[in-house]
Amino acid sequence: MESTNLINKVIIEGDIVRGSFGSNDNPTYFCTIKQERNAIRFKWINYFSIYALPPLANHLAKIVADDPHAHIIIEGELRTHISKKSQDPKTSILVNKIVNVSTNNQTVNENNSIESIAAKSK
Repeated sequence: MESTNLINKVIIEGDIVRGSFGSNDNPTYFCTIKQERNAIRFKWINYFSIYALPPLANHLAKIVADDPHAHIIIEGELRTHISKKSQDPKTSILVNKIVNVSTNNQTVNENNSIESIAAKSK
């Protein structure tokens, strides 16, 4: 792995807010993740833009179709581009791996094994 990839590597955990395929039959799937952090009396909410290329795009689309507000952990790379409208730099995350998904009281990890959340809490 190159040293530049190590700098851009991220692991993000949060709830899916929305997702859709790109326009004009683009096979790229775009999604927004909401991450909440609490400390004492303070609460921070951040939103991250992520996107996935096939075959992860289809897998991510299926997750959002099954549960639009699933809790997900992804591993990816930061990508920066310049907005055409405002000329501002924008950062998004290219999904390399879906590490864990929690939907409807079930957790699916990267090995595709399903565990009940209720069983884990005992």
